[in-house]
Amino acid sequence: MLTRACLFSKDKEIIELCKCLDGFHIHFAFFRDLQEINKIEPIKQFSFALIDAGMIDYATASSIIDDIIFHFKKIPVIVISRKSSVYIGIEYFRRGFNGFVEFPCSISFLFRRIQKILQSFSLHISLEQEKERLERDLCIVTNSFDSFLGESEIVKQMKNDLLRFAETEFPVFLYGETGTGKNLLASAIWKHSARKDKQFLWENLGSIPASLAASTLFGTTAGSYTDARNFPGLFEAAEHGTVFLDEIECASLDVQKGLLCISENMECKRIGTHKTYKPDVRIISACNVNLRQLVKEKKFREDLFYRLTWLPVRVPTLRERISDIPILVDSILQKTNKGISENALQRLMAYTWPGNVRELFTCIRRAAVLCDGSKIELSDIRCNLSNDYEPSPEFCTEL
Repeated sequence: MLTRACLFSKDKEIIELCKCLDGFHIHFAFFRDLQEINKIEPIKQFSFALIDAGMIDYATASSIIDDIIFHFKKIPVIVISRKSSVYIGIEYFRRGFNGFVEFPCSISFLFRRIQKILQSFSLHISLEQEKERLERDLCIVTNSFDSFLGESEIVKQMKNDLLRFAETEFPVFLYGETGTGKNLLASAIWKHSARKDKQFLWENLGSIPASLAASTLFGTTAGSYTDARNFPGLFEAAEHGTVFLDEIECASLDVQKGLLCISENMECKRIGTHKTYKPDVRIISACNVNLRQLVKEKKFREDLFYRLTWLPVRVPTLRERISDIPILVDSILQKTNKGISENALQRLMAYTWPGNVRELFTCIRRAAVLCDGSKIELSDIRCNLSNDYEPSPEFCTEL
């Protein structure tokens, strides 16, 4: 069977050697400039790529190598070089290349070396796929809706709604106070969806500088700004999978415009190009403020608001499900071999928990460290449990 490959080289001796591999059923397409990488589709055209190390300008080596590895990420990339040492070979492997060939060499040696690298790459891909399958199976057990602990009626109703929503392809919008477990629910939605075998990529928009948000989500094109290189955004990297956008309220109006194009037409484009691509992704978003109020204040696009909130779910606060506190405390203490006294537990259940489950976890872990005995006593709970917190009314009603 004929194997097609591409060679990037200006070295006449290397080119002639690779032409001789036609007799071993390996046919090369020849390129004399690394800039031509963006013109080819490696998966459809080639089984592997051979790069002449002499083509790489080491003044800009880092960005060039990143572009090579990204573009040929699904096929093996082999370096052929006139300079050779163990350290050089290790450096190329560290950078992400799949193999190294010292030149000059014989035709038979080059053929055997290529075959060995292709076999190793095939085995690596098989092992990675098996690893992903095992991780998915483990996550289904450990990261389902059951991992959102609680037996209160409000939690049972929320889980029932989310199980139904997870089976659809529509956007899900999780809203509620900080610390309620929205990220855990987003992951569980993915695990129960038809896309559970694909990527789940998560970005907190509140943690990205405004100047980088668009490139992080939509990607960049080389040359679009100083030091810019070809870089896939979150939506491109999550192809056929699920994207979770936490703190969606932090998205700038420019980013909101890009998100609207994706949610309306499934069209997106990298920064610095007019060429669009159609990401096949499901969007889950979350916020911890009143998003409708931001719409009224013209800080959030109304059209995007309605696109993202097809299936809204309010995540209840801990003070709305006080009866779940014993279950949560027991889960936390399982890892500490500690118990808790009835007086201490009653004190926890009398508190309003403005930080919700996150605050409860912090409080219990601190108490477990301070506890000298086998049980946490009231005196061990040194958190500020004064009920002077006024809950915001914005999450007390449905969206």
